[in-house]
Amino acid sequence: TTVLRSAEPILDQVVGILNRFCQINIKVVGHSDVVGTNQQQVLQSKLQAQSVVAYLWSRGVPLDRMTFIG
Repeated sequence: TTVLRSAEPILDQVVGILNRFCQINIKVVGHSDVVGTNQQQVLQSKLQAQSVVAYLWSRGVPLDRMTFIG
């Protein structure tokens, strides 16, 4: 799963906020549609959340300031 290009400007704003306020930690929560089994939906939502964390990390947000769940 990758971050949609249309989401990048919003995530870049999040990066800016996190860079200005270094005491903020975030939790990224992935969501899924109702397609597939429950197990597939949980996996998909985790992959989505991981993609967002990877994007933010690639823009300089330290991993220790982020957690994620699906």
